[in-house]
Amino acid sequence: MGGNESVEVTAGIWGFLVLFGLALACWFLFRSMNTHLRKMTFTEREQSVGAREADSAPRGDDDPIGSAQH
Repeated sequence: MGGNESVEVTAGIWGFLVLFGLALACWFLFRSMNTHLRKMTFTEREQSVGAREADSAPRGDDDPIGSAQH
């Protein structure tokens, strides 16, 4: 107990490298997630536009429901 207690302990270069590696891995993960979410939103928009166009398309004469409404 009676020694020199002014010894400073820090994480050093290895602590910095580990923290930097984790931050870099998170950055790549978030970037990938953002890309996938944008791709999903784009395909959902295409599907909803395609569904609206299919609903508004005129029906042919061979459709029994469409011909019964005339």
